[in-house]
Amino acid sequence: MHGARARHSTSVRSIKRRWISAASDSTPCVRPFSPRPGRALARQNTTRLTGSNTAPSPYELVLGDELDALHPRLRAYFDGIPDGSTGVGSGVFERVGTPRLWLWPVLWLLEREGVLFPVWSARVPFTVRNCPVIDAAGNTAVLASREFRFSARRPFGRDREMTDAITAERGRLVDHLGTQRRYAARLRAEVVDGELHLVSTRVSVRFGRFAIPIPTSIAPVVRLVERFDAKSGLQHVSVVVESPRLGRLYEYAGSFSYSVVPGAW
Repeated sequence: MHGARARHSTSVRSIKRRWISAASDSTPCVRPFSPRPGRALARQNTTRLTGSNTAPSPYELVLGDELDALHPRLRAYFDGIPDGSTGVGSGVFERVGTPRLWLWPVLWLLEREGVLFPVWSARVPFTVRNCPVIDAAGNTAVLASREFRFSARRPFGRDREMTDAITAERGRLVDHLGTQRRYAARLRAEVVDGELHLVSTRVSVRFGRFAIPIPTSIAPVVRLVERFDAKSGLQHVSVVVESPRLGRLYEYAGSFSYSVVPGAW
């Protein structure tokens, strides 16, 4: 077990280095993010989190006081993570993947960059680690690594890792998917009855130094809901990827416990 944790620690440090460096290789088809008036002071504290400062999270930069309408435990989850600490959660996804086997060849390609996997499984244990970073483009981000532990008794049963990072760019939330930041989804956020609802409004693919938007008529739509269940004391997450023409393409949903612990990746 100790060896497995050491290998995972090495893995996430490698992902962090690759992800931050990949930010300098992309040129979005919009002007770079600059903080809105009144938010500049907050961003001054985010140049790779030195000292005892806690930088504001991308959610705080974009949503501001709207976050106060979240359940208190969710509000803490979306707060900034203190310097030198990591957010760690563990739980079980009730379902992961898609039963549409014709999608699996595409998912095999996406798996190579830690985006999605060609699986359809239930009761999958997982661990998530959240780390605050400043990417090479100067954007405040929370880099997340999710380790899925698939049963060895199932086809293609082995551990897999999903990587993404939520950034604050031009007053918007943007989710960069994969270790190479090749895919990005601009997100609209809304607080509903103490839950956070996110839905993608634009999806783009990076080719070389340019990010090309996928036409809305064919672009996949990502929907995420985060909520806290006071009865179980667990946080619940549901992610669904849909197509305007084909319906549900991919999903994962489950519950987990979460805390911020000393020590960085």
